[in-house]
Amino acid sequence: MSRTSYLPHIIYSVALTSVSIHLLWQRKTAEAQKASVLAQTSILEDIAQRLRSNDDLSDEEYTRLRNLARKKGEAVFNPAEVKNEEIGWKDVFLGKKIEEEQATKIAELERLEWEKLRAEFKDLDSQP
Repeated sequence: MSRTSYLPHIIYSVALTSVSIHLLWQRKTAEAQKASVLAQTSILEDIAQRLRSNDDLSDEEYTRLRNLARKKGEAVFNPAEVKNEEIGWKDVFLGKKIEEEQATKIAELERLEWEKLRAEFKDLDSQP
């Protein structure tokens, strides 16, 4: 009987702790995003100002600044690399069959990765 009387308090405590940690994480994420957007805006405004004033802006420097302004993890979009393939429901549910050459490359990479892991574990086991 005494064990069950504390159960609601435990549940409330866990819920309150979970919500507070989630809100803290949300606040930190929002601050990081705001700082990132401000940095991107500053870099892009600098580029625009230099272009308007006809300052020398080399292609390398422009590319470097543009890459700095790009979001983390944002891929460079190159329309020439995009393949327009039809994806059917069979491919969605069963997966797409890969070519034999790609399959051998993938198998080789997986084998090398497993060998690397085995070597690391052997090193860990051999340490005193």
